[in-house]
Amino acid sequence: MKPVTILLSLAIAFSATPTQARMNDKVHDDNATLALIATFVGGSYDNSAQIAAQVAADIPLKNRSMPIHQSITPAEIDAFDGLKYFYRLSSDKTPETIFNAGFYQFDNDPESGVIVMKMYIFNDMTQFTTAPVSLERLKAVTPDDVHTTKGCEFYLSINDDVSSIEGVMKENACFPISRVSGVKMQHKDTLVIKRGEFWNDPAFYVLDGNVLMKNMSGNFQKQVRYTE
Repeated sequence: MKPVTILLSLAIAFSATPTQARMNDKVHDDNATLALIATFVGGSYDNSAQIAAQVAADIPLKNRSMPIHQSITPAEIDAFDGLKYFYRLSSDKTPETIFNAGFYQFDNDPESGVIVMKMYIFNDMTQFTTAPVSLERLKAVTPDDVHTTKGCEFYLSINDDVSSIEGVMKENACFPISRVSGVKMQHKDTLVIKRGEFWNDPAFYVLDGNVLMKNMSGNFQKQVRYTE
């Protein structure tokens, strides 16, 4: 390369405006967050260790965590950007007890400027509750096949030592409709993602403020990845 060409290339490289530099840093930060999520998330999870500890501590049944089993699988879904993970939630490890199925989407939110996790639920869950689910079937999922509730997104941040990612909802923003009763309710929650761990602290209220369903353990429901 000629010296003049080298100097011209260097001039272009170092002439970026402060705004452009911040945008480049932001893209790098977003990519780093997504890369960390990809490292932390995926596999089969349950909270059996937490429940066993509660039993050993003789904690009353009403204050114990609800048994949860979750499978989380990376998925390619052409109609959606970002990282996607197909999930199924059940009370044990059998298809018969699956109570929720959909996918998590992790992507940049231009409005807030951070990575956001959205939960999409399949309109017809029966297609996705029997094992195994075809990866090609997931790839073809469209926005018409799923629904989500605006305001129920988790806004993610990485802690200082890069050992966990915390997700918080906007205050007084998440008001889903119950699939069972058809009644609007308020959902409050906090999410913590660690390497091989998926914690949350869900609470659901009717609109007069009374508790509909809540994690009564006084701690996060701690799902931990296990080997099948």
